[in-house]
Amino acid sequence: MGATMTPYDARSGRGARRWDRGPGRHGCVTRRLRRGWGENLCERQAHSMPVTNVDCSSALASAFDCQGFAHALHPLVCKIIGAEPQACRTHFRRLDERVTVYGASDQAVIHIELMIMSGRSEDTRAELGREVLALARAHTADAPRLTVQTSVLVSEVNRRTSAIHTEPGRKAG
Repeated sequence: MGATMTPYDARSGRGARRWDRGPGRHGCVTRRLRRGWGENLCERQAHSMPVTNVDCSSALASAFDCQGFAHALHPLVCKIIGAEPQACRTHFRRLDERVTVYGASDQAVIHIELMIMSGRSEDTRAELGREVLALARAHTADAPRLTVQTSVLVSEVNRRTSAIHTEPGRKAG
């Protein structure tokens, strides 16, 4: 990462006076000090935690390959937001019960929620949503005689109000 920001000292005139913001790689915000010092948030965000939750109707069980979708999703997310592949997590939940207005049995639902660390631009989040929607539609195109409603929600996780910890594996015995 870049240099650490030092507080401004009015007596000596040293340190940071203000941050300049500008777009960085992968649509994230880059902060630079006016004097050229600073830190690139993009480097920190490369270690972010993209977590994807996929809720899908049980009617899609035979038509939707969860493993295949996840293996196609992770490189796509990494390409768009600059995350590292080992940081990607995808959880799948089958929906056994759902209620529709007219009780139609030929309808299925797939809802995808992507949680990424804050700092990406609105354009980057929108691109991610569009690309994931296209990927999901491609993976559900073979659903026999089903009307599939697909939705994608890209949400940001606030760095200040979230906590992430990875416990290293322990040796048995």
